[in-house]
Amino acid sequence: ATAVGDIPELLASGCGDTVPIGDLEAMAAAVLRRRDPELRRREGEQGRNTVAERWGLDAYRMRYDRLIFPARAEPSDEESPAVTGVAVAPRIEPRRNEAPRTEPPSPEPPSPEPPSPEPSSSEPTAPASPSQRIHGSAPALIRSPDRRAIGTSVVIPSYQHERYIEEAVRSALASDAVDEVVVLDDGSTDDSVPRLRALSDPRLRVDVQSNAGAHVALDRAIEQSRGEVIFILNSDDVFEPERVTALRQAFEDPAVVVAASWLRLIDDDGREIGLKHGWHDLPPWPRPHAGPGIDDLDDPALALLASNWVSTTSNVAVRRRLIDAGVRFRPLRYAHDWAFLLEACERGELAVVPKPLVRYRVHASNTIKEGADQRPTGRGEERGRARMRFEILWLLARHAATLTAQAAERGVASHDELEARLWRSVPRFGAEEGLLALLALRGTGAAVPAVYDRLLEPDSTMARRLRDLLVTP
Repeated sequence: ATAVGDIPELLASGCGDTVPIGDLEAMAAAVLRRRDPELRRREGEQGRNTVAERWGLDAYRMRYDRLIFPARAEPSDEESPAVTGVAVAPRIEPRRNEAPRTEPPSPEPPSPEPPSPEPSSSEPTAPASPSQRIHGSAPALIRSPDRRAIGTSVVIPSYQHERYIEEAVRSALASDAVDEVVVLDDGSTDDSVPRLRALSDPRLRVDVQSNAGAHVALDRAIEQSRGEVIFILNSDDVFEPERVTALRQAFEDPAVVVAASWLRLIDDDGREIGLKHGWHDLPPWPRPHAGPGIDDLDDPALALLASNWVSTTSNVAVRRRLIDAGVRFRPLRYAHDWAFLLEACERGELAVVPKPLVRYRVHASNTIKEGADQRPTGRGEERGRARMRFEILWLLARHAATLTAQAAERGVASHDELEARLWRSVPRFGAEEGLLALLALRGTGAAVPAVYDRLLEPDSTMARRLRDLLVTP
């Protein structure tokens, strides 16, 4: 960010805030302060008056008079005190494959660049395609030498689903294309574990841990698996017999790192109640604004910026190399699958098989149903709806800039068109100020600021302030 023109002087006159360069938390706090309508009205009036007095036609005429007739000039009272910071806007990175804007040449010649190191191999390295490019460096998962790689694994995080767990496991074992099924029970207190122990198949492995949460169970089960392609199945859902074979074919394209399909919705007793054809139907909320949306471009990754059309981790199959690159499920109660998918789409392609290949069970104990609970706890913390909405806005603001830049690079649409469609599509939940604060905190660079991801820490004050905006009156 930089001091542009008279902007710092204008803000210092009482119509805005100045913050130190690079202080993203201060920027987000300044955005949140603008929730007060009286403050916005007062600053707007002050700004109009200041612009008229200092930069209006009469003010410029007087300045020209001083230049032409310096003897007439009176002592200037237009000098304003120095400000300690500048107005900060999100840093705009050059779009990929776009040459950065050039400034007028400096009179000093630039310092010569150090010579590039010689490649370590005589063989040329082909540049990565946009869909294969990995941004940033993530720690690779180091697998033990005795963990022999196999073809396909199914991992099942199990918790309190004694009624459904046997059907789930059997549906995974029904495919000859499955080499192993890894079940990790997350501390169930019902009859789930005894029922799992009673199942007999050489490909089945059952482990038990103390309750640690869905994202932890998923990550541990994946790390225990050996497959080069890993399918996830929740303990209350069911695979269709041809699912594994159909999605394995999608991974024959080396650019594909994650795959999904359409869904068959079932009730508690397994009766079909509907079909979900990707992002084309059954949206979870109405589009915020009329007009073409980001999900009208027939691009599965961009459609994830409007809603989680994949709907469940049972509809996720992932290539091992994505896990080896450090992609994990984040500590989100309601949207860990959505965040995982968005991060995967930044690193490779998402393939969609247009057939309903998962039976997704909709019942009263689905975790997402808690999102309807608006009651506060005794400590005044919001539950359910506010937390779910915060997680959704957090993950969308985190990934929107990168995914739209990649789509523009692929030629899906122009950058401006993608931004307009995105703004019509992203949910606000009545808290546009909160979304704007998250976008400002995230910025538009390829690297995500560490302070942004710290919003997921349990003691984050900024996260609590943002969740306050998401409480339904």
